[in-house]
Amino acid sequence: MYDALKGLESRMDVLEREIAELRAAILNLPVRMTARNEPPPQVENTSEEILAWVGKSSLLPRLATVSFLLVIALILRTITDNDIIGMLAGSLMGMGYAALLILLGWRKYRVPSPLAPVFAVCGGMLMFATVVELHAGFHYLPGAAAYFMLFATGIALGMISYIYQVAPPILVGSLGICFAGILIDYPNPHFPSLVFLLLLANVLGVIATRLRRCSWLRWIVLLVTMSIVQIWGFKLKAHPGEGSLSPDWFLPLVLLASTVFLGMAAVAMLRRKLSRVSSFSLALPTITVAWAYAMASYATPARWGSDFPLGLIGLSAAACLLGFAVRLVRLERPGVGAFFLAGTILLLTALPDAIGSKFFALPPAAFYALILACYSRFVRSGFLRLMSYLVQLYACVIMVKLLNGSGEGGLSGVPSTIIAAALLTGASLWHFYWCRRNPPEGLDIFSTYDPGDRTAVAIFMAALAEGFLMLSSWLYYLLRAGAGGNQAAFQGGESILINVSAAVLLWISFRRRNREIRNVAVIVTAIGGLKVFFFDLLSFRGLPLVAAVFSFGLTVSLLSVILAKWHRADERGPATAPRATAT
Repeated sequence: MYDALKGLESRMDVLEREIAELRAAILNLPVRMTARNEPPPQVENTSEEILAWVGKSSLLPRLATVSFLLVIALILRTITDNDIIGMLAGSLMGMGYAALLILLGWRKYRVPSPLAPVFAVCGGMLMFATVVELHAGFHYLPGAAAYFMLFATGIALGMISYIYQVAPPILVGSLGICFAGILIDYPNPHFPSLVFLLLLANVLGVIATRLRRCSWLRWIVLLVTMSIVQIWGFKLKAHPGEGSLSPDWFLPLVLLASTVFLGMAAVAMLRRKLSRVSSFSLALPTITVAWAYAMASYATPARWGSDFPLGLIGLSAAACLLGFAVRLVRLERPGVGAFFLAGTILLLTALPDAIGSKFFALPPAAFYALILACYSRFVRSGFLRLMSYLVQLYACVIMVKLLNGSGEGGLSGVPSTIIAAALLTGASLWHFYWCRRNPPEGLDIFSTYDPGDRTAVAIFMAALAEGFLMLSSWLYYLLRAGAGGNQAAFQGGESILINVSAAVLLWISFRRRNREIRNVAVIVTAIGGLKVFFFDLLSFRGLPLVAAVFSFGLTVSLLSVILAKWHRADERGPATAPRATAT
């Protein structure tokens, strides 16, 4: 009984406290409503906000500092122009003043001070302007000294940015080196010194991009460097014997520049902190090899008498690039495709010069495409597999161009040409067969855009074109030896080859129940019909025309029979077609 009364008293105490809190809340309700209806505090106007920002951002002290530094520079220029002091003394004082500003900027970055970038940037810009004016305008500064001062200024600004991890000095240094170097001896610069300066600007651009995202700087410096070297190459080609163009320096500096560019890309791929690589670093290897090989071809014939040494150097460089790409695969680093693409382009470009023939360089290229396809399966890379297709198609296009052209490798029908065409055809057929035995399951590009690997049909079409050109070459060789090169017989024989090829493809597709080959056979039959009715009938007469038309008729008849049987087999169901391999 006592416990029940005690529990009731405690509950009554809790209830009284809750009633008291509720009463206090009701009494405070008018006060809260009045506070809610009060007008909001007045906000400062826009001008006050802007002025407050200016005061906090150190903008005014920096503008004042720039003004005072410019006043001192103008005073030095005025007393020099009025002959109060000599030009040489004034020049030395101006460069000393610019160097002093750079040193003050270095010291203020150590403090740190908001005025540090003002001193460093103003000192760099003043140094670049002074050197250009003294050398190009007044001719008081020798060329070697001018290039050295630009080089030293760029190094100093780069060191400030690298040590204190700030971007403004190195940005000014990179762009200043580019434009001041071009203006020093415009329009006839000393190309070796200028190229050295521009390579330094490229290195500074890489460091600047690590400090701040500014890929535009690297693109600008790269384009300026390549343009200057190309202008140098054009002038060497137009005036090969002119000593002022320093022809002995051209090839070594092209090699040095390409090494620097490829090294920049390689460092970007090997950086452990990055899982993704910038588009600049991915495009740089391909741009470099294409540009460097084109530049080297300007000076190689005049220096060595042939392109063979250049081809060997190109093959060696391509092997190094492909080897580095394999190394990236083992390290599981990004950018593998970029170096494979660069190495492949360099390989295809250097093979004709190393072998001495564009045509006989095609079979090695075709077998390289097959090796690349096999390696793409090993590393599970859809990009490498697609690249192998493109290399195979490239070989086919070049073969068609050479055998149907009037240049090297024209349709002569010599046995060596037939053998090379046969090797190329065999490599393409083997490539297509490999693709059908090894579908691209799980590969990135193909899983998204081409899961059925229909792109490989292009390789099969290329193999047919190469085989046709091989047989045409063989036919031309026989006719030239036996029939005196009868043009009508040769054209009729080409039509027969097309029609017979279509018939063979139809028979193979029916036996293997392969719809893919059947569709290609229909396309080849259509090509044979167009040639017979729109070219042969208008070009020649006689027995060759009769044979061409008759072969087309037989092919169409075979096509009709096979398509009818195919349709009946499809109606009976899949049980009657157990060997179907493609759709």
